[in-house]
Amino acid sequence: MADYSICEKRNNGEIDEVWIFGGPWFGYYESRLAGPGAFWYNSPSLTGTTCQKLLPIMAFNYERGVSEMIEDMGHRFESVLDYVFGGRQANKNTLWSRFALRDIDLAGEAGCGNIHFGPNSTTDYDWGNTRSVQSSCNDWSNFPNLTGAKQNMSCSEWGCDGYGFKKWWLRHLPKAGGKTSGKLNNWWKYAADYESAIKE
Repeated sequence: MADYSICEKRNNGEIDEVWIFGGPWFGYYESRLAGPGAFWYNSPSLTGTTCQKLLPIMAFNYERGVSEMIEDMGHRFESVLDYVFGGRQANKNTLWSRFALRDIDLAGEAGCGNIHFGPNSTTDYDWGNTRSVQSSCNDWSNFPNLTGAKQNMSCSEWGCDGYGFKKWWLRHLPKAGGKTSGKLNNWWKYAADYESAIKE
């Protein structure tokens, strides 16, 4: 960070975030957050920097593919939304918890799952599961005007592979205008620029 004056560039508004590409075992987390008020970002916050603004740092392995890059970004989204909504539980108590529900959490009440688990998955990375479950995931396209509609859903929704699932999952994240219960209806803003989002 010091060698390239990263924090100074962030403080001066020259950069918004840092992306690093490297080989296996190169010693970085997939995503990390530095700066004042930094929080868990799929890794512990980076302390001891001179950053005066939050600085997201993404680290990608050049031996992996685009699917794994999207997965890294998905974990960034999960971490930010966990922070914004006060965590994620296997219940319907918050909008984020409802969105991320899996059938194995609450049978018949699946939302969209999380970046490792589809609504119908039974284990991590089970994106090819043909099991059909009731899911409200497609209703999230109506957010914030959710209807409660559910449909039978299996991996055929996303092509039964990880790359297809991760794109499908991100497409369903709310991106509407306005606020609901004090939270932005556009959840992408929290992951793209948390500091600006919380000022809206």
